[in-house]
Amino acid sequence: MNFISANDKKTTFTYTNCHQELSADKVQAAMDSISQLKLISANGVLQYETPESANYIETIVTDIL
Repeated sequence: MNFISANDKKTTFTYTNCHQELSADKVQAAMDSISQLKLISANGVLQYETPESANYIETIVTDIL
């Protein structure tokens, strides 16, 4: 999940073992909840202030040896 911080920089909230069939509405609701909590800051700057986007990232490992 990608957010904009309070100082207008991109921040990422990564969850490794998420369900891969979540609807856009459920993800949007989760991101809205995270931003409304205003719990996580670094050096006094809220990190997850504005939800921006979300995506799944898949890693494929191919053994070569």
